[in-house]
Order: sequence, then structure tokens, then C-alpha cells
Amino acid sequence: MKFIIPPQWQAFLQFNGLNDYEKIWDLSGDWVEPPNYRRGGWSGVCRMNFATPEGSSTNVYLKRQENHGHRTLLHPIRGEGTFVREFRNIRHLRKHQVPTLNPVCFAQCFRDGNLQAMLMTESLEGYRSMEDILYEGEALAMPVPQRRRLLAAVARSVRKMHAAGIQHRCLYPKHLMVKTQGADYEVALIDLEKSRRVFVPFLPGLRDLGTLNRHSGALSRSDRMFFLREYLQGSPMRPYLRWLAGKIDRHSMRKEVTGQKVKGGKLATP
Repeated sequence: MKFIIPPQWQAFLQFNGLNDYEKIWDLSGDWVEPPNYRRGGWSGVCRMNFATPEGSSTNVYLKRQENHGHRTLLHPIRGEGTFVREFRNIRHLRKHQVPTLNPVCFAQCFRDGNLQAMLMTESLEGYRSMEDILYEGEALAMPVPQRRRLLAAVARSVRKMHAAGIQHRCLYPKHLMVKTQGADYEVALIDLEKSRRVFVPFLPGLRDLGTLNRHSGALSRSDRMFFLREYLQGSPMRPYLRWLAGKIDRHSMRKEVTGQKVKGGKLATP
């Protein structure tokens, strides 16, 4: 069995009598994502509230899965749980100071012949998804300077993720969580179970930026070009900016041709 509790959460779990695997696994709560049966097993997410030793309370999300994994070079037969990869990616991003989830505990084990994994994370209180901000019309209702500050914050977080060598591989607006910080914003990245390390410079961005562009059609082309310039840290290399915008366009067009839903639009200038 692999059972990991970060030091800052040990007292919290012990206070709630959750200091062993079985007690956490057997918890019941409100399903945020009811069990999804696929890959020969199931996976689901519950939201729960627990008291803290300091006398307050905190919300957490508990993700559990059974026989729901993917094969790797190190685990070619039984595979490993997708939450193993998510926990690994969360720790990697936090090590590189990229805003993301705060893990409370993680475990994986064989139990009654089944491969189980679970990941508990602290709720991102005060955050909203970028998807809600875009498609409820809030982004377009913002004054332009405010909207640009929001896009710059998103660009910073995505750039830092890629600089850390992580390709999200599922970078939809709903996986960007936004919190207002005075006149600025903090953006945290979630849903990292499909993410992976990429060691070739610039490669992580092409797929992720294409996905984000396709699903950000609530923004104008000038807003999305502003985002791309912020992602490139205001690079004066206009030919490279045009090349990257063209690559993103072609990626979006390929998805449109194959029948996937496209919400974005062209980035490249004529």
C-alpha cells in the first residue's frame, strides 16, 4: 500500500478519526461526480465538510476509483490508477509554485483483489471556473482593462505550468479556477489526471493552447491575441507570434473537421 499524508494535514485527519486507509475509503458524502463506470472499473468524486482542530471547518473533495487506471511502462499489466498521475502532477506543480490543488492525502492499494486509489484535496473556496465567467457573459461585461487583467492572470498560470514541463492535455476553461485578489486575479489549474510531463521546449503549449482557444469563443479575437502575447511574455518576435497563432488555428480546424465541438475562432492575423 502507498499512503501519503502531507505533514500539515496529519493533525486534521487524526482529529476526524481518518488516520487509516479504510476509514477514508468508506466515507460517504454528496456526490459531485457520481461513479463513472468505464475502463473496467469506476471513479467518482464526493464533497465533504470536516471540523478542524482549531475549531473551524473545511471543505474537501474525495476522489475514489477502483480498477480505473492506465497502463504504463512500469505497470504494463495491471496499470496504475489515474489519480496516481494526478497526485504526482499536483506535487510537481506545487514544487514549481504553480497554483493548483492542495492535497490532503493520497493512497493506492490492492484490496480484495481490486486496485483502488483515492485522492483528497482541499476545496478551492472563493474560486469560480473560467467557463462560468466566460459563458455567463461576465467576462464580456467587464471593462476592457479588467478583462485584460483576467486574461493576463490566466496566461501566467498556463505559462508557468508549461515552463514546469507539464502538458495539461484537457485544458478547457472549466479546468481554470479563478479567484479575485483585489484588482488582480489568481488562477489555479485542476483536473490533472490526464496531464503528463513533456520535455521538448514549446511542445506542451501547442495542444493546450489550441484546446483553450477552441473553447473560448465568448472572447473576441483581439482578446485571444492579447492572451497569447501575455503567454509569450510580450515577446517582440512577431513572426514567432504569427507562427504560433497559425499552429493553434490549424489545430482548431483539425478538431472541427473531425466533428468535435468548436467554440473558438481564428487567431492568426491576415
